[in-house]
Amino acid sequence: MIDAELRAHGLKPHLVPNADGTKANLVVTIPAHDGLTTGGVMLAGHTDMVPVDGQARSSDPFTAELRENRL
Repeated sequence: MIDAELRAHGLKPHLVPNADGTKANLVVTIPAHDGLTTGGVMLAGHTDMVPVDGQARSSDPFTAELRENRL
C-alpha cells in the first residue's frame, strides 16, 4: 500500500530487510526538480515500539517532566 502511494507521487521506495525478514529499512529516492537522482541529501529517522508495561520506572513515561533544565 505505501509502495503504491509513494510511487503515485513519483518516488522510488525500496525496502531493505534484516537477515531474518522481521524488520526493514525504508529507503525512498526523491528526484531533483530536473529528475536527477545523483547526489542529494539523506534524511534518516528512527521509530520503534517499546512496551512500557511491567518496567520499573520512577515517572510516568507519557508525562513530560522538566529535569535539570531539560524536558
